[in-house]
Amino acid sequence: MPIPSLQHPAPLDATAQLLGAVAARVSRLNRECLADSKISLTFRQYRMLVRINAGCSSLTELANLANLSIPTVSEGVDLMVRRGLLSRTRRADDRRAYVLALTDKGREALEAGNREFQETTNRLVSALDEKQREQFATSLEIVYDAVTVLFRERFDRGATTATSE
Repeated sequence: MPIPSLQHPAPLDATAQLLGAVAARVSRLNRECLADSKISLTFRQYRMLVRINAGCSSLTELANLANLSIPTVSEGVDLMVRRGLLSRTRRADDRRAYVLALTDKGREALEAGNREFQETTNRLVSALDEKQREQFATSLEIVYDAVTVLFRERFDRGATTATSE
């Protein structure tokens, strides 16, 4: 399906155009759903809550998973602590390090965000049959892995503006 409204300096094949268009629309949809949620979140805040809830408890771990710099993650964590979504306590074995955890309000925000994502995702893929969903998931995993490699290459070269999630 051609997307004539997209203008690029150099011609892109239809798949590249479609990937860019879908990524932009899904990103905007996610931002709006999370902003309208019971406890308003940005996408980055939501991803941090997901990762901390899964056991990621340090700034370094969060930065590595998100392909972000530690100062960028620290700034986001500071804001979430001030909003009452996260707690930050010193590690007993390393007084310079902190352990991050979700507060009750953070768990509530995560649950609301999960509901929003589940509803939205179900609607997005509802037209696909089971086989198509499996193929789509496989394709998304391949693209996700490729994006992760590209971010890590940029990050390893010293890029400080990587903004992955």
